[in-house]
Amino acid sequence: MTVGEVMRLTRKILSANPVIASRGTADAETERIMAHVLACGGLEPSRLELFSGASRAIAEESAERAFSVARSRAGGRPLQHLIGSQVFLDHEYEVGPEVLVPRPETELLAMRAIEHLSSRGEATGPGLEIGIGSGVLSIELLARFPGLTMIASEVEAAARAVASRNARRILGPGPGGVGRLTIREVSDSEAVCAPLAAALGGAQASFLVSNPPYLSPTDPLDPDVVEFEPKAALFPPGGDPMHFYRGIAREADPLILPGTPVILELPHARAREIARLFESEGWDVVVFPDLNGLDRVLEARKGGRNG
Repeated sequence: MTVGEVMRLTRKILSANPVIASRGTADAETERIMAHVLACGGLEPSRLELFSGASRAIAEESAERAFSVARSRAGGRPLQHLIGSQVFLDHEYEVGPEVLVPRPETELLAMRAIEHLSSRGEATGPGLEIGIGSGVLSIELLARFPGLTMIASEVEAAARAVASRNARRILGPGPGGVGRLTIREVSDSEAVCAPLAAALGGAQASFLVSNPPYLSPTDPLDPDVVEFEPKAALFPPGGDPMHFYRGIAREADPLILPGTPVILELPHARAREIARLFESEGWDVVVFPDLNGLDRVLEARKGGRNG
């Protein structure tokens, strides 16, 4: 078979899934599958090379691998779990069933933190993250700002392991690389800021960033999200979608320097409710929309707006 023939059959398998068909992502997912299986065979083609080489013969084992991945994807498994990676801003990250797959919306959250740090001149730490997951937020910030350190919390041991592997691979070994990231185990799943407060030991950080679990069991969700992504990364304790926002609004102020921000991803359906919660706790709040015009990121400060 040729590369083009395998791509056509792969696209057909994917298009049988109604969610993929309704999103119109079969073409893009076919390209990612083909790039993945060819890379496994020792090739790493660009998009142009993938299509210009459509008439080239493909090894039978690579074709079967493409069909196998496509069938699993059509059965609902996230593509990122099947190929084991996802690009986020400047780097490719290991992902799997242990962690939430990074979304494009979360890049806006990262960019707000980058803008804050860039405005400070020489960015130094520590910064804080609640719920590190795969590590994309802390690692992207550390990669851009060599003087920064990060302290992050995470309740799931498997997620901590994924984040640690991503940090070692992207930041490099030693004190100047992965050594700038501290990941704190959370023994109480309902804890919000307490693990970070213990790690700071009375010091204050230059910001706090988080994409916390914020879904309600009654929220409409795609089956591939509900069935395959880690529940702890989706649903807060007790099914209360305000749990982490309430805890941050009430507990974060002593952990950060006056005038420095708390930067949080929001569920757009509850964005205004969350903004009012922070305002009721004395925070100055700005809400930023995503590329679809939906409220997506909250930036809150107390004690002035320096930085």
